[in-house]
Amino acid sequence: MAAIAMAMKTTLCTLLCEVPVSTVQSLCRIAYLTFVQSHSYQVLTKVKEKVEAKAKEKIKNEGMWRVLLHNDEIHTFDYVTHSIVKVVKQLSRKKAHQITVQTHSAGQASVIIVWKALAETYCLGLQRQGLTASIAPDSGFKKNDDNGGGGPDTDGGS
Repeated sequence: MAAIAMAMKTTLCTLLCEVPVSTVQSLCRIAYLTFVQSHSYQVLTKVKEKVEAKAKEKIKNEGMWRVLLHNDEIHTFDYVTHSIVKVVKQLSRKKAHQITVQTHSAGQASVIIVWKALAETYCLGLQRQGLTASIAPDSGFKKNDDNGGGGPDTDGGS
């Protein structure tokens, strides 16, 4: 084994002595770039994993938010129901109609409870439809207020 290593070392030294310095430098750059490229995928994967973990942690710490729909005397029940279904696609037409009725009778109703970024998106979507909507942290609402109307918990929490 030592003889093979010695022969390789002798061959390498012979090659390097006969090759111009600029060629050796070029070969070193190529070897370095090849090394970097072969390991860059691992680095990018680790960075991506860290970014995704931070984003998940931020969402987790952010808490849930409610999208609130406020009553107006302008839009019809059908238009409001259609707008809710159009913007918040996971809601059925029946659920959207229930939200519309509750908004009309109570003055406001919760459309959906989601994380803040999505709540902002839904709120803007409802506003683009001409409806009056806002968002509020879910932590400020009564715990038994299951996606219904009502407002913030004013008696200090329950």
